[in-house]
Amino acid sequence: MDARQSAIETYRYLRVGIVGLAVLLAVSVVAQAVADGHLLGSISAYYFTPVRDVFVGVLVALGLSLIAVRGRGIEDVLLNLAGLLAPIVAFVPTSSTGDPLPDSDNAVRSLIIVGAIGVGFAALTARRLGGEQRRQAELGVISAASVIAGFAGWLAAAPDSFHTAAHYVAAVGMFAAFVVVARLNATSASDHEETPLVAMLPAARRAAAYRLISWSMLITVLAAAALGLLDLAGVVPIPLWLLWAESVLLVLFAAFWVLQTVEYWTDGVPLD
Repeated sequence: MDARQSAIETYRYLRVGIVGLAVLLAVSVVAQAVADGHLLGSISAYYFTPVRDVFVGVLVALGLSLIAVRGRGIEDVLLNLAGLLAPIVAFVPTSSTGDPLPDSDNAVRSLIIVGAIGVGFAALTARRLGGEQRRQAELGVISAASVIAGFAGWLAAAPDSFHTAAHYVAAVGMFAAFVVVARLNATSASDHEETPLVAMLPAARRAAAYRLISWSMLITVLAAAALGLLDLAGVVPIPLWLLWAESVLLVLFAAFWVLQTVEYWTDGVPLD
């Protein structure tokens, strides 16, 4: 096997692994719900059950995978930002059940330090590039540094606020990035190399599917925000609304990576 084929298979398995992470989290939550005999208010609430190890492990592995996988142009920047935000969702839990929140400062500060080292490495790498590639890499470095600095400053200046809201801010930011990523893929889908998998899902169908995923994610995030405001006002129009919203987003997330796996089955990565 030559080096190019090895790289292609590495990216192929990386995308399949991302889908597997989403399935792992879903299976763990369903198994716990069956064992408990009832549902909790959100997937995040399962942090305080035996699902915790899977929840944290999945989001940390997901963060690394999103940073590692290659995107096209601004898509790569958004995937990297989503990868930075995923561990924050894991490390800063939130609970509406009254359970005491564990001290997450050590994990968050460690993440900030490692993230800063990673940004420094990326900055050095960007200097070796030229033209449009260098501009895109520099944009990624600036964006990642801003996110890390923002969360670091927030934790230092207002730790109580950070522990209350950072989970939601990171989760919304992560899925907002995917709304844009899915939309970008809708405009770039092509049949550059025909394979049996691509033949089943030609460019027009994949583009429509990416658009559907993008709009569905956006509508779900906005609906969750509206329901959250109603919840704060003491009105709960839909029982377990956050659990259903998170479940829909998890399914859409997995569907996106299934589509990407099909599209880049032969090439491995999107070609600029």
